[in-house]
Amino acid sequence: MAWSEKSWMAVWDQRRQDNPTAANGEAARRYFSTKEYMLSGAENMFSKPQKVYDDRFFDDFSIPSNTWYVYDNIPLRESIKNNVHFPIATSYYGDDKTQPPIKQPRLLTVSVDVEECETVVFDSYPKKDGSRNTEYGYDQQSETYHQKIHYDKELMVEHIVASTSVPIHYDYTYVPINYEYDGDGERENRGRADSQQQNQQLQSNISSHRRFWFGGILSNTPLRDLIRSHQDYWTEVEEAEKIPDLEVYVVDVWPSMEDKKYPIRPDYDSVIDRKKGLTYQDKTPYDEKVANIVSDYFNLTKELLNLAKEKNATPEEINKILDKTGKSLHHTGAKKTIPQSLKV
Repeated sequence: MAWSEKSWMAVWDQRRQDNPTAANGEAARRYFSTKEYMLSGAENMFSKPQKVYDDRFFDDFSIPSNTWYVYDNIPLRESIKNNVHFPIATSYYGDDKTQPPIKQPRLLTVSVDVEECETVVFDSYPKKDGSRNTEYGYDQQSETYHQKIHYDKELMVEHIVASTSVPIHYDYTYVPINYEYDGDGERENRGRADSQQQNQQLQSNISSHRRFWFGGILSNTPLRDLIRSHQDYWTEVEEAEKIPDLEVYVVDVWPSMEDKKYPIRPDYDSVIDRKKGLTYQDKTPYDEKVANIVSDYFNLTKELLNLAKEKNATPEEINKILDKTGKSLHHTGAKKTIPQSLKV
């Protein structure tokens, strides 16, 4: 007899009438569907997991043990390749900056450098010199970055997958420090079928790569990274006097507030679900609050400057105050200074 999802769910709903603590049909469907995907893999997303043993402490018999399941994301990589035209290289002006801008879409992906413990943004827009790279890990003593990822031609699948590599469930995504392109724009090792074998080979030559995890660990709703990248492009690349406004839409898949109709239960699944909700919730309200505070102080400073000018304060007196540096740091790590536009 053919399996019927509706009939199966109806049985659970009937069971719940006899046992109020049982899950309803829809909850049971989601629960066992998740179990099935975890055991068998999900088409176009990840393969069947491999059981990994860590026998350093010989405690495979204990609960919990150091044994876990690792999924291979080759199906996800292939899905992305089949649906995205690589390589990805866009710009505000297109191929000819002498012509009116065509405003190509800009792709920013956010990952976390595992060793550096810092969010890293890969950008489809070029720098002022036309290159594409990402610098991070600012050293205050040398006043230089000690990490730089080069992808001069364009973004490739590694830069996309790096933002999706959830810790423990997946291995790191190894992104080359200097991306090597062949004639098709792909890397020379694109034909390898086993990502775990590839990762083992990369581990032996880790000096040429950086390891990345899911960007949501440090910045699940990367509004700050978006604003910073937007400002940097218009101030450093375009040298614009006024930074264009941004219209931002946030898709929140982890609600910060629970529906009062469904109180938090003390069972395992509810606790785990709530923990993930709190960990990966939308951080935009806090980022907006900080951005608004900075804007308020900036506007206040402009009003006080105008007042000082009306009271006949000299340019030397005003600039002496504006030349002072505060305790706050720029995202590069350098001390912040007052914008030149405010000086008299």
